[in-house]
This record gives sequence, C-alpha cells and structure tokens, in this order.
Amino acid sequence: MLNIEFKALPHTDPKPLKSLIADLHRMHCQAKLLTYCPTGVLARLDWLLPTGVTMELIKPFYETQVESSDEAFVQAFRGWVEEQLYQVMIKAETPFQLMNKDGTPKHTIFTMHCSVVYTLKRGDDSIRLKLMLPMDCTAQYFSEAIFSFMQMLEDIYLAQSEAVFFDMLKKTCNQGYGTRVLWYNQDIGRTEFVDVEKSQKTNTVIKQQIA
Repeated sequence: MLNIEFKALPHTDPKPLKSLIADLHRMHCQAKLLTYCPTGVLARLDWLLPTGVTMELIKPFYETQVESSDEAFVQAFRGWVEEQLYQVMIKAETPFQLMNKDGTPKHTIFTMHCSVVYTLKRGDDSIRLKLMLPMDCTAQYFSEAIFSFMQMLEDIYLAQSEAVFFDMLKKTCNQGYGTRVLWYNQDIGRTEFVDVEKSQKTNTVIKQQIA
C-alpha cells in the first residue's frame, strides 16, 4: 500500500505533519516524518531549490490495481488529499518562501512551501521527479495534480518501461541525472515536464519536450 515520507526543513512546525501521518496510519498506509538540511551548492534556478516540505512517494498508490474491496480506501484517500493534506501543504499558516537579498519575498509561480517527489532508480543512478504546485491552487486542482502524477507513474510501471523512461529523461537537454520539474496542466488534464530555464526567463510555465 501507499508509503510516504514527509521531509521538512528544521524550522517547519511538525504538528500539522504529524497529524497527517496519524491520518495515514489510520488508513493503514506507511508514513513517517524526517527533517533535512540542504547541503552542497544550491541550484541557480529558484524552482530547483528545496521546498519547505517534500512529500516523497516511496511507494506510490496505483489506483487501478486496487481490488474492489478497497474502494472505500480510494474514497477516503481522495477526501483526505482534498481536505487535510491540501490545508497543510497549500494553506499553511507559515509557508516557506524564497527571499531576495533585501529581505523581500521572491516572486514565484509555484509555491515554495511544498512539492511531491518520486525518485526513479536504475542501479546506483537516480532521477528525481518533482511535482510543483501553483500558488493558491484550489483543492480540486491539488487533488487532480497528485492523482495525475501517480497515474503517470502507474502507466510507466504497468508498461514495464521504467528503464526506457529513465534513459529518455537522462538524455533530455543533456541534463543527465538530478531533478526534473513537473506540473499538472488542468486544461488538458495531464502532468507535464517544465522547461525550467525558459519558464524562469518568461515567468510562465513552458512545457519541456521529452524525446
């Protein structure tokens, strides 16, 4: 079943996250809270910087593989995403923000408070898929984004194409390993990769073509 790790910066209030974990345990999912301190040289692009809270999918929930007897879990989980998870991850009382050198908040399209991450692995190599959420998105968008992201992972898994997908991502724009940023395009109902450099320059979301 679903396995999630919440990874939060040390100054983040742990109480709301602990409440989310208790909810997941009641739904018989695995979940735990970890703190982390970013190390190394920070990426030069804002959207690749660590977010305040990362919800890492250790084992995604594949809806189409759930037995009919677990339909109650699907409904409960969707409700939890739209209500409890949305309030903590999007409507946080003290959201994490990027700041300019003069102390003013830096303008970004996506919230810097949270992201959803899944790590593709091939041997000792890995590529992180990082789903970013627009500022002040609705609960419906939030839910659709997360389920679309997991549906994409499910499609790759069922097609047994993890290795092919990994190689495609590695070759994209010669980025090699590291992080790929995604967002949910509600107009077409699909998760898309973001061309971070072009988007950063234009302050709009520009799709990244995957070969």
